[in-house]
Amino acid sequence: SSYPESDFDLYAHLDKSVNEIGNFLTSQGYSYGPEPWQMSNFAEEVQRILETQDPDPDDLDFFQYPIRGIRAIYTFERFVERPQGVISEGKVQIIVSRVSPLASILDFHSSESFSRRKCTGR
Repeated sequence: SSYPESDFDLYAHLDKSVNEIGNFLTSQGYSYGPEPWQMSNFAEEVQRILETQDPDPDDLDFFQYPIRGIRAIYTFERFVERPQGVISEGKVQIIVSRVSPLASILDFHSSESFSRRKCTGR
């Protein structure tokens, strides 16, 4: 089976290894695609997150992501040229956890939005 819109999620601790993962993905032909609130240079964005004090988990208005255990999500995508044009060959997201990566995974998979998606197929 093939799922063209799917992506691969890599959960990581908030440390310098996030930059190493991004460097590896870049070496494999992936490009960093920052969100509007992220810096365009990946290494600088990771450094900014490492140096920025994490907000209070109860300040839900601050968070960019619906799961409180997630500090940042970085998207990398690899494009290839085909006869029909340039298409995405793969998308990888580095999901940076505030706490342990496993806690973030369990938090997401037990969230209301995930449960609703599984029940409705959306």
